[in-house]
Amino acid sequence: MDPSADIELVHRVSSGDTDAEVEFTERLRCVPKFVSRRSRRGGRQVQPADRDDVVQDTYVAVLRRLREFRGDSKLETWVCGFARVELQRRRRREACAPRLEAVDLHGLEGARDGTPDDGEALGLLLARLSGAAGAIARARHVEGVSFAEIARRSGESQAAVRSTYYRGLARVRMRVCED
Repeated sequence: MDPSADIELVHRVSSGDTDAEVEFTERLRCVPKFVSRRSRRGGRQVQPADRDDVVQDTYVAVLRRLREFRGDSKLETWVCGFARVELQRRRRREACAPRLEAVDLHGLEGARDGTPDDGEALGLLLARLSGAAGAIARARHVEGVSFAEIARRSGESQAAVRSTYYRGLARVRMRVCED
């Protein structure tokens, strides 16, 4: 296929041409098949619901970057590159899930009882939190202070304290996955 035809199609889709959108959608029908084949090749087939999420994430990524298509490859090849990246992201998240479960400060409530493993894990997690989130987590898990008491001490609302805490916890979880 002529790359200029793909470039023209992308420009027409970007400008809102409904006929081009229909053709573009038809051409993207390769994505679910590609994701299924690619997931089998990796040894662990992605579950149907997860596959649908990967396909949807691929479509979103393609539409966000559609104007970047230069025609260096066929449109389907370019789109399947996005699918490959989204599938890799899904697999990383799945591989990271057991480590994320370990990064649960709520499960470490007993860390104050002197159990070395729990205390060490709690210390490592708290060291990764800085600023207000770190202060809240330390008060909560080292001192055993409730969210209500932390809010009273800081002059913040309890909702704001919880929000800061959970955002900090989410940042720690992301860092654990990156490690």
